[in-house]
Amino acid sequence: MSIQRRVSSALAAIALLAAGAASATPIVTNHNLGSIDAGEGAFIGQEFTHSGDYIDKFNFTFKDAGSLLGVLKIFDNPFIDVDLNSVSLFSGGKFLGSQGFDFAFDNLLAGVAYSLVVDVDVVRKPFNVFAKAEYKGKAFNYGTPPTSVPEPGSFALAGVSLLALGVLMRRRLFG
Repeated sequence: MSIQRRVSSALAAIALLAAGAASATPIVTNHNLGSIDAGEGAFIGQEFTHSGDYIDKFNFTFKDAGSLLGVLKIFDNPFIDVDLNSVSLFSGGKFLGSQGFDFAFDNLLAGVAYSLVVDVDVVRKPFNVFAKAEYKGKAFNYGTPPTSVPEPGSFALAGVSLLALGVLMRRRLFG
């Protein structure tokens, strides 16, 4: 076996070991978004330069009860691939749901601590020292949707209809 072939085999083995070690333990990052008012949002995102399984936790509370809506966009390049596994919501360690790039979580309470967890896999192609990729997005507190309340005209119309039915039934019975 030639020296060049041995060196190539050794480099390939080192690359495989490094890739296995990088993907074995997730890289967890915590981000504090603070308290989000109804009608406001917070930017979320992360930049990557190395391969691995990344778990980003965006911790927040709502000042007012509402729904969390958002969208993520991946900006990868020919040298780094970013794959979104999931966007999940937790509260007090309890799993509340999981979605994809476009996410919506309803009925969130004011003052409760939540964690929006973004799980991505990053694969960096060899021999690209300065390449980087990222995902960006915005999580938005949509607020509580308004409840529909019938207008007074609707009540009047319903009342007149019931009165007309009563008159017709009386005529038919006592005719």
